[in-house]
Amino acid sequence: MRLMPQSIIRSFQSSKKKHVLITGSRGSGKSTLAGRLGKLLAPGEEGLPFPGITTSAVTGQAVILEENATGRQAVIGRYVRPADGNDSAGGCMQPIMDGLEGLGRQALMRCAAGEAYAGAGLGEWVMLDELGYLESGCEGFLSAVRLLFEKKRVLAVLRKQHTPFLDELRVREDVFVYDLDEPVLPVGCILMASGLGRRFGGNKLLAWLGERTLLEHALEQTEGVFARRVVVTRYPEIGAICQAQGIACVIHDRPNRNDTVRIGMEYLQRWPEEGREAEEALAGYLFCPADQPLLRRESVETLVLDFSRAGRAEGIFRLASQGKAGAPVLFGSAYMEALKSLPQGKGGSWLVQKSPQNVYFVEAGREELWDVDTPEELEACEKQ
Repeated sequence: MRLMPQSIIRSFQSSKKKHVLITGSRGSGKSTLAGRLGKLLAPGEEGLPFPGITTSAVTGQAVILEENATGRQAVIGRYVRPADGNDSAGGCMQPIMDGLEGLGRQALMRCAAGEAYAGAGLGEWVMLDELGYLESGCEGFLSAVRLLFEKKRVLAVLRKQHTPFLDELRVREDVFVYDLDEPVLPVGCILMASGLGRRFGGNKLLAWLGERTLLEHALEQTEGVFARRVVVTRYPEIGAICQAQGIACVIHDRPNRNDTVRIGMEYLQRWPEEGREAEEALAGYLFCPADQPLLRRESVETLVLDFSRAGRAEGIFRLASQGKAGAPVLFGSAYMEALKSLPQGKGGSWLVQKSPQNVYFVEAGREELWDVDTPEELEACEKQ
């Protein structure tokens, strides 16, 4: 699962943290993501590298540290072949203290002092790509990193390993940690597509907005974000679209909103179906109306990421705009049974009203909360 950089930045900004740490297994794309986040956090002059340091490995030879602003390089690790000569399982890198204490520490100190680009002032952000085990034995380098975290805002890439120093950085109260291997908790998505469309004059989800139907907009907005996803509808035409796209869909003939909620919940909890391997338990359930065509995928991802960061089974997260609450709404797993037994005719908002102390808002654009109930509202969406 790959979340949009904009979604990560929105979640970071709402966290009120100072620094961003990116981690993940080898080859997960940590440096690529750091570069994209850097452009959003601190858009600099075109062609100038992001201030900070970059390390790179020459396979089987060395690790090179480069000061981004000057291009100066130093060797901070050298490959050591195993004593028995058999390096089929890989040898090891021995830290080179001269490189770490020399250029490495000096580059960090220059950043902490606000120096960059031939004496030009440095902005608030510095990038460290990447920090790993080689630095762990060099106290001068580590002290410079700590100073940098106090003086500047740091976007850092961390190797997916445990050392006392890397763990120290991860647990700082002022850091936002994003793990590419586990970006969000497993959340299920129920797309609500059972409306009768009386005010619209028919099945509004099959109405076109641009090059897609309203249903297809909803499917696109929620694609690839969730551990499980199901469309709940009373319309065979919607079922046919879902089948053509390989998307789970339940067609029912029940009359009320609580029926739609229960049917969707029961389907996700029967997952996996017979013959499929077991899946991990869901941490939450997001209910997404299929008639909000201006909803942005970025907002859906931010909603799930904020919920995952909080890790609260009793949390309720929903989109809002300037104090006005809207949908989608994400319920933590603590509400699983209550959602399946809502009073007749009631939806998830009934639970929200009973637990206002557990509700968290995720800010979105005003137009994202618009739903389409009439042809006039569809026309307003087209203009927007």
